[in-house]
Amino acid sequence: MTQEPPPCIFCYGKEARPCAPEGLFDVSWVAHSYLEHIARSENHEAKAEALFWSYNCISDLVEDTPEIAFQIVLILADGLTSPRQASIVAAGFLEDIIVKHGPTFIDRIEEIAYRSPRFRYVLSGVWPQGEQDSAVWKRIAAIRENGPHIDKDSVLPPPDGVHQ
Repeated sequence: MTQEPPPCIFCYGKEARPCAPEGLFDVSWVAHSYLEHIARSENHEAKAEALFWSYNCISDLVEDTPEIAFQIVLILADGLTSPRQASIVAAGFLEDIIVKHGPTFIDRIEEIAYRSPRFRYVLSGVWPQGEQDSAVWKRIAAIRENGPHIDKDSVLPPPDGVHQ
């Protein structure tokens, strides 16, 4: 459990809070719902659409409460089951956090990446989005040099408790 974020667009539209199954916002529930959404989407399962709220929720959190979104990204990184899922998280929410809030998170990103091969693997799938000359991106590029790398290593490093 964590602080309550503002309701997202899904909450307003459906008048429900799927992100709060027990009445309180739960970062782990949101993260695992998104991982299930990705897995079901990969298998073209109908239930994937029912979990799309998790994408909307995290997307809104990146904008409105990036600290919570970053917590979710760390949980996602630890819960990945395939390199494809890693690339989706990298090119999605992690990249968005770096582009929109990079200076706020770069110290933590470096600290976590140096101790977590799995997080470095996910981080290697982030692109600079036109920011390749920025101080933040130069620091990210330096971290990525040490691998493992999403485009070179076909095996996802094992979970290492990065979110704890």
